[in-house]
Amino acid sequence: MSLIDHRFRYALTVFCGFLVLALQAFAFDQAILGQAERAAVSLRQDLTRIQSELVLPTLTADQLTGYRRQLDDIRANAVRMSESLKGPFAEVDQQLKSLGPAPTDGSTEQPTIADRRTDLETSLNRIKAAQAQLDLIAVETDQLIDRTTQLQRDQFLSRLLEKSKSILNPALWLDGLLATGLFFTRLNQLLVNWWNEASRTGDLIVLVIMPMFLVALFYLYRAIRGWFTRRFGAGAHGARRPPDDTDRLWRIVRGVLFTAVIGTALIVATFLAFQLAGIFTARFEQLFSALVDLLYFPAVLSALAYRLAAPTNPAYRVINLDDRSAGQFALLASLAALLSQGKNFFTELSGVFYLPVTFTVAQGATVSIALIVVIAMILIVARSQEGLPKTAHGGDVYFQWASKFGPLIWLLLVIATIALCLGYIALAGFITEQIVDTAIIVITLLLVHHLTDALVVSGLDSGSGFGRFLRNLTGLGDRGVARLSTLFRTFIDLALVLVGLPLLFVSWAVTWVSFSSLIDRAFDTFKVGDLSFSLSSVALIIAILACGFILTKLITRWLNSRVLSQTQIDSGVRDSVVKGANYAGYVAAAGFALSAAGLDFSNLAIIAGALGVGIGFGLQSIVNNFLSGLILLAERPVRAGDWVDVKGSEGIIKQINVRSTEIQTFDNCTIIVPNSLLITEPVKNWTHRDTIGRFVVTVSASLSADPVLVRDIILKAAKDHALVLYHPEPNITLRDFGQNGYVFDLKAYVGDIMSGAAVASDIRFSILAAFQENGIQLPRAFPDVKVGEGDARLPGAKPAKA
Repeated sequence: MSLIDHRFRYALTVFCGFLVLALQAFAFDQAILGQAERAAVSLRQDLTRIQSELVLPTLTADQLTGYRRQLDDIRANAVRMSESLKGPFAEVDQQLKSLGPAPTDGSTEQPTIADRRTDLETSLNRIKAAQAQLDLIAVETDQLIDRTTQLQRDQFLSRLLEKSKSILNPALWLDGLLATGLFFTRLNQLLVNWWNEASRTGDLIVLVIMPMFLVALFYLYRAIRGWFTRRFGAGAHGARRPPDDTDRLWRIVRGVLFTAVIGTALIVATFLAFQLAGIFTARFEQLFSALVDLLYFPAVLSALAYRLAAPTNPAYRVINLDDRSAGQFALLASLAALLSQGKNFFTELSGVFYLPVTFTVAQGATVSIALIVVIAMILIVARSQEGLPKTAHGGDVYFQWASKFGPLIWLLLVIATIALCLGYIALAGFITEQIVDTAIIVITLLLVHHLTDALVVSGLDSGSGFGRFLRNLTGLGDRGVARLSTLFRTFIDLALVLVGLPLLFVSWAVTWVSFSSLIDRAFDTFKVGDLSFSLSSVALIIAILACGFILTKLITRWLNSRVLSQTQIDSGVRDSVVKGANYAGYVAAAGFALSAAGLDFSNLAIIAGALGVGIGFGLQSIVNNFLSGLILLAERPVRAGDWVDVKGSEGIIKQINVRSTEIQTFDNCTIIVPNSLLITEPVKNWTHRDTIGRFVVTVSASLSADPVLVRDIILKAAKDHALVLYHPEPNITLRDFGQNGYVFDLKAYVGDIMSGAAVASDIRFSILAAFQENGIQLPRAFPDVKVGEGDARLPGAKPAKA
């Protein structure tokens, strides 16, 4: 037996050795853990730095944007590093389970296994600690992001509602005229100084060559454009034919792209020429950048407007305007784009030339007035015209729905005009610019949408060039091409929604959120339990419901007409899918609306569980607490923020939930009290009707002191404190003759009992200072001194109500 036992032990030892080697072979990479730990330390340092800098009162909008970008990077890195530790955590945990628990019967195990278990436990604890640090950094970063966003909104709102002189005030225009004169004077000085320096130090030969290069670039553009038109235009395949929807829409996209490309080429060429000539000064470069911003984007948008209206070629016109109105629309739209960019141009120049604020205000008012006039003229032109000649046009007409938004645009123009008259120049400028920007975004997205539809139609036609190309490329038949076209159309529509909605929200959401916050502060709120309501929140809920229902209708209509109609699904199934989508949309809209109202769906889950399981399964207490919670919400005997004492548990109510109420004691301990206890048991509520409370300060003075003087000092200290009420007025009593001195009780009232302890402490300091000034001694041995009533957050403190 001893030989067999020896062989068994030898085999066990060899097996354990192989097991340890196998576990070490599959050990995780320690470098990942070290990298995560170092990242946690670095991210914590960056987070602490940003947190300390966010309290500075001189933060600018650009600085807040930079901090927001840094916080986003910190959060992304923290989440990424925490995710990278999940694999090592699972690996180490699996290895520990493979080793099994340590022996507990007193037997020993192989040292290699014991050491391996210790190493794995150490690594597991390190991984847990690193994950906890990274997760905490991510949570704190989210909080700082919310704080930064709020600061940005507050700054934006303050700039938007900054009031200046009204446009009806002649002083505004006089100051602006004087500032404009200063602008031209400094612009002349800048150009003169730049030319003097350029002619002295620059290589002017490059400036002579530059126009020749631009001319060559122009002819190259004409050649490329001609080849492109011949290759992909309407007459690319055989005889010239009337343009279809694809030709008309592609002509618009082509024109905008060519304008953008040639404009970029001109800007780059001019910039390189100035750089090579060595005549770019710092201030002239700023002027050049402002001019580029002023001319480039309006030129691209002007190309878009002229291609949409096609004043000289009705066959390519995609909007319902007659020939005369088409030319007027294109001109006015181009002017609106130029004016919209003009405000930024003047703002940049004011920084370049160090102009007074009156220049920016006057130019902003001028641009806003001009935009209001131009937009109003566009609305008038679009409404008072005969329409597109039917004989010269055989394709679809787009953007007819835009006329329905005419009243809304008129309303915004009226609001902008009123704002100008009241002196809110920035608000008027924002409204007019957003009208132009929103129109540009919507038109661009819908052009892509319509071009996609046109390409799908061309793809379904086997006789079209695009249809033949698609069939040759994919090898599909008519049915396969139809399915592919439906999938492509659906994908493009969803992509446009996902791109377009964020663009619109970036343009408008900050304003609406800020105005919503302003309205919330302007109107008094009323609470029902933990829910706060106001006129603005009710309007927000109604708006969410309305938008949700409208969006549901639009989505289901799009689903039925553009997706399901292209398939061979049975009509009954189609109807079921549409109705299901309708119901889902309505439920989602109601959920979003209830969420906006602050409703906690976890509480609804508790209620549903209590009612579903039934009272007969031992849930009577839950139902009792739920009904007690409803009574608390109806009668309001206690509220969040009240100071209560329930069966010796004293503290501040933090939250009243469905089943229980959270009370935070003055020792920062949270007590969970069932709601039924607040209904059936006596509850002391120190702030039920009002927050007025009394506190008591006990003062001792030596027998050698004058008691009348001591009384006057104590009473004066109480009356001099700003938070002590005059009615009821403080009073002082000589409570006792102690063995070593007099004992006085000061009783005073404060408007908020929560401040009783702080007020009592301030009065004690004042009394001590007055005693030292008047040479009054304190007793050498103090009797038992009662803690002043109302000393909140002190052990044994008991307030007294007035």
